Amino acid sequence: MTGSGRRNAWLRMTDMMGLTEPGKKAPRPSRRVLVFWVVLWSLNTVLWLSLAAVEISRGTPDYLHLILAVISIVLAVAYFVMWLQSKKTRPDSNLS
Repeated sequence: MTGSGRRNAWLRMTDMMGLTEPGKKAPRPSRRVLVFWVVLWSLNTVLWLSLAAVEISRGTPDYLHLILAVISIVLAVAYFVMWLQSKKTRPDSNLS
């Protein structure tokens, strides 16, 4: 590596797989893709929480549904934050 400093394990792995070039970061997903993932993970959260609620109401709590709901919430929030950041870093198209 020439002058770019140390790369973390994730970037080294993506370099070896050919997903990124050494010394460059992978491109960020578009805003539409981020909205898609936010909606998908939000719906997935609702599904897992409803399945967990049904199991709890029957008296046989299934902790797997709760764990999957928590994972879905975390991913939905992560994609939402990425979407908010993409709005802030978007180049202003009104300026010429």
